[in-house]
Amino acid sequence: MNTEKLHLLCPHCRYRYLDYEIDEKPAILHLKKELGNDFSRVFKQYLDIGLRSGHNLFLWDDLATMMAKNGDLAGSRKMLEIMQSYCKTGYDYAFLAIRINEILADKEWCKRLYEFGKKATKTHNCHYNMLNFIEIGVLDERQSINLAREALTYSEYDPHFYYEMGLEVYRLDGIVDFLGLYSIAKSYILKALKLSKYCPVYFLENIKDVIERETALYFAHIWLDKTKAFKDILELAKFSQKGENLRALATKKLMQIANYPSEFSETAQFIYECFGKEVTREFLLDGLRKFKDSEIILDALCEYCSEFEMVRENLEQKKGFNELTAKILIKYFGECELVKGKLQIWINEAKNLEDLSHRINVAMGLMGYSEWMKEPYRMFEKKCKDALDFIELADYLVEEFFDCETADELYLKAVKLVKRSDDCDFILRQIYKNVTDEQILRLACEKALGFNCSLIRAAEYFRYLGDIDKAKECIKKELKKCQNYDNRLYVARLVHDILKDDEMALEIALKFDE
Repeated sequence: MNTEKLHLLCPHCRYRYLDYEIDEKPAILHLKKELGNDFSRVFKQYLDIGLRSGHNLFLWDDLATMMAKNGDLAGSRKMLEIMQSYCKTGYDYAFLAIRINEILADKEWCKRLYEFGKKATKTHNCHYNMLNFIEIGVLDERQSINLAREALTYSEYDPHFYYEMGLEVYRLDGIVDFLGLYSIAKSYILKALKLSKYCPVYFLENIKDVIERETALYFAHIWLDKTKAFKDILELAKFSQKGENLRALATKKLMQIANYPSEFSETAQFIYECFGKEVTREFLLDGLRKFKDSEIILDALCEYCSEFEMVRENLEQKKGFNELTAKILIKYFGECELVKGKLQIWINEAKNLEDLSHRINVAMGLMGYSEWMKEPYRMFEKKCKDALDFIELADYLVEEFFDCETADELYLKAVKLVKRSDDCDFILRQIYKNVTDEQILRLACEKALGFNCSLIRAAEYFRYLGDIDKAKECIKKELKKCQNYDNRLYVARLVHDILKDDEMALEIALKFDE
């Protein structure tokens, strides 16, 4: 695993490590408790870390990393020592070890952590992450082989665990020069395959370098005999290669259980490859008899059987608009004008803006952009009654047609109609996202400030507009709403992140309410 990349992820994304909060108290309180007299300096210097809401081991890890980058190795070591005091499980110690190895290259400390980690290894995640001790080079060959093999003796874990252990041990085999790791990796993969009661085709796709294809095909045949699910059998057909018996057997089974138009269509490709055009034609015609006039089956008849005349005759009898029918008419018969006429009637029947947008998107997907597609939107302006209606219409014009000039006019109308009860946060976001006239954004922010709502959002956008005083006014109003220290700390983080005003953020954060 790329530990450096893992380290750079946000705490919520480092799911293989430390995926729990130690407690719910904000980081600043733990810093104050652990750092004593050094708290003020560290908090001010590493404010973005100190303002975090929760407490987990990454707080100390990130502080150690930043201190090391700034040349403070003594401070970094102290943070890592504090981090160790909070470690509980094997994967806690495993992650701490790779950070110590990366920052301090202290192999002896890592060896001590290995002993702690062994005693605290209780779950599948621990087994997986303890393999880090092999990668960082603190174990000899005998220890490495024993550690890699250890989880094979457990039988209570699910197949996915053994699959991932196999891939990880196989990866380590390419990094460290220890005999036996490859055979251990293969043993994990085989155990995963034997324990699997369903059809994990992605197993087979990802383990092609660990086990022979003959072995993979052996298990694929077992799953094919067991499963009755169309989706799983289809995946096995896709995994198989042309000429392999698995593909023909999977295709025959698909033919027997196909029970929906989409399943007839998906099966047709494999029938054509395995048994030829005529068998494919008979299969699809049988599907057409079950699902009269099914467009998806008609499309397959054109693609695999060249039944153009029959398909066209069938389509010409259809009334109204159907997207797949339109695709077939354009793809195989070039009937663009016929499709356009049906599209225009269908689009004009839209019941609301959401429905209209869907129909316009269908039209664009079929025929590309055309100026006539914009007209139905203009008709909807007469139906707009409030700010949210105008916002919605403006959003569509920007996102579908890039018509910023018309959209700006609609956004301005929306701002003038905004009421205190409206969703100011949503309105501000959409205007900021799409408007080209910054004066409209300013007016929207002024309204939010006057209504005393969405103040944080307004502060962010006032800063974007260069009006720092108005941004601070929003923050001060928001602070008056705070009912506890957690609320104030949240505002402090926003001041730091949005206004980039560390002095104000510190002033808010250091008013403790423990």
